[in-house]
Amino acid sequence: MNQVSNVCAIAKGEVGYRAQRAPGERPSGHQKYSGQVPGLEWSNYQPW
Repeated sequence: MNQVSNVCAIAKGEVGYRAQRAPGERPSGHQKYSGQVPGLEWSNYQPW
Protein backbone atom coordinates (compact mmCIF):
# COMPACT_ATOMS: atom_id res chain seq x y z
CA MET A 1 0.00 0.00 0.00
CA ASN A 2 1.43 3.37 -0.94
CA GLN A 3 1.59 6.28 1.49
CA VAL A 4 -1.47 8.10 0.11
CA SER A 5 -3.60 4.95 0.32
CA ASN A 6 -2.36 4.36 3.87
CA VAL A 7 -3.29 7.89 4.97
CA CYS A 8 -6.73 7.58 3.35
CA ALA A 9 -7.35 4.23 5.05
CA ILE A 10 -6.43 5.69 8.45
CA ALA A 11 -8.62 8.76 7.84
CA LYS A 12 -11.62 6.60 6.88
CA GLY A 13 -11.14 4.66 10.11
CA GLU A 14 -11.38 7.90 12.09
CA VAL A 15 -14.76 8.98 10.68
CA GLY A 16 -17.17 9.28 13.58
CA TYR A 17 -14.45 9.15 16.27
CA ARG A 18 -15.36 11.19 19.33
CA ALA A 19 -13.24 11.85 22.38
CA GLN A 20 -14.65 10.06 25.41
CA ARG A 21 -14.69 11.07 29.05
CA ALA A 22 -16.55 9.91 32.10
CA PRO A 23 -19.62 11.95 33.14
CA GLY A 24 -18.64 14.84 35.39
CA GLU A 25 -14.93 14.68 34.49
CA ARG A 26 -13.06 17.51 32.86
CA PRO A 27 -11.71 16.74 29.39
CA SER A 28 -8.25 15.24 29.67
CA GLY A 29 -6.82 17.10 26.69
CA HIS A 30 -5.13 13.92 25.48
CA GLN A 31 -4.46 14.29 21.77
CA LYS A 32 -4.66 10.97 19.98
CA TYR A 33 -1.84 11.61 17.49
CA SER A 34 0.33 14.29 19.13
CA GLY A 35 3.10 11.84 19.96
CA GLN A 36 3.17 10.42 16.45
CA VAL A 37 3.63 13.73 14.62
CA PRO A 38 7.20 15.03 14.73
CA GLY A 39 7.27 18.50 16.26
CA LEU A 40 3.73 18.23 17.65
CA GLU A 41 4.56 16.34 20.85
CA TRP A 42 4.19 19.56 22.88
CA SER A 43 0.48 19.76 22.04
CA ASN A 44 -0.57 16.71 24.04
CA TYR A 45 -2.82 17.64 26.97
CA GLN A 46 -3.13 21.23 25.77
CA PRO A 47 -6.62 22.77 25.63
CA TRP A 48 -8.18 23.17 22.23
